[in-house]
Order: sequence, then structure tokens, then C-alpha cells
Amino acid sequence: ELDGGVSQNYNVTIQGSCSSLNILSATLVWTDPPGANGCTSCVLNDLDLKIEKYGANGEIVNTFYPNGLSRPDDRNNAERVRLDGRIGEAHEGLVKKNDTFGIIVKANNLVTNSQKYALVITGCFGGKGNILDTTDSVFATGATSMSGLLDAEDWINQLEDALYAIAAAGVLFILLVLTCCYACCKWGDCNSVHYGHCAQWIPF
Repeated sequence: ELDGGVSQNYNVTIQGSCSSLNILSATLVWTDPPGANGCTSCVLNDLDLKIEKYGANGEIVNTFYPNGLSRPDDRNNAERVRLDGRIGEAHEGLVKKNDTFGIIVKANNLVTNSQKYALVITGCFGGKGNILDTTDSVFATGATSMSGLLDAEDWINQLEDALYAIAAAGVLFILLVLTCCYACCKWGDCNSVHYGHCAQWIPF
């Protein structure tokens, strides 16, 4: 959450050996207050996203703006900067190991006292050299080492593993229910109030 005129900077250093080593992406969204009917410039709480690339001495060597623009976007409440530094891509050579970037969100012009936002940053920036400041986050407090965070590819792999585990657990549960029904009907009364539905599932 930002007050008017305030900026939040998230610094990351490209590290590791993930498949997304040369790609860095940041997406910013927020819920804007309702605009007037028929408005042409409808964003009331204007947040601005940009990515800065820093040199060896911390100087700014490149600035990248969202949504294909060469300036801040003041017309949308969804902004994205995607840097693809792979060979043959738009930002070839600009995203590589040990490069440092600043992802900056600024509350440029607000009609309310403050504005909450959501920011998603993906790329190969794990490691102890990266610290994510979550002081103002609604989910966590304090500074969290990004060595515990996963790059997008690893996160997807773990999600797939979890889904497989859930599916396997569901199959085991169904087998358990069918086994119990079989036992009930085998040694009990399939036509009783408690077990009557079992006879519809298991042929004897």
C-alpha cells in the first residue's frame, strides 16, 4: 500500500541456473476507484511501474516502462514490464547473470489517501543476495530472504506434483469407500437403511 507521491523499490540480482535466467517480468495491478460515466482518461489513482537496470556502481543504465511504452502509463490499472534478454529477442543481452534491477512502484497521483496494489515479479533471482522487503505486505511482515522463493518453473513443477498427489489421494479414497461398501454388503445387510446404496455400486 502506498501513500501519494511515495515509491517502493524491489531490488533483485539475476542468479542461479534456472531456464528463465535471461527473462525478468513484473506485473502490477490495483483496484481503482470508479470513474465517471463517459470518461476518456478513467484512472483516478495512478500507480506507475518501471524497471531500472543498475551498473556496477549502482548507477541507472536503462529504464524500462510498461505496456510497450517509452514513458509511465497513466491510463491503465494493469501494467507489465517484460524483459526478454535471450538471443534474438527484444532485450537481447540486457538480462544476464549477476545483473541487478530495481522494480519500482510509485503512487504518482491519487484521489484517495493511499492505494493498495498487487505486484508479481518472476525471473531467476533466488539466492541470499536478494532480500524482499514485505514490511507493507498484507501477507507477511519483515524482510524475507528470496533464497526461500522459487522461480516460476520450479513453482509450476511443485504445483504439478501436488496435483498428482491430490489425484492419487482421491483414487485411494474411492477405493476405500468401495472396499467398505463391499465389506458391509458381504457380511451385513445390503438392503438395510445404512447399506442399501452399496448394492447399486457393487455387483454380487
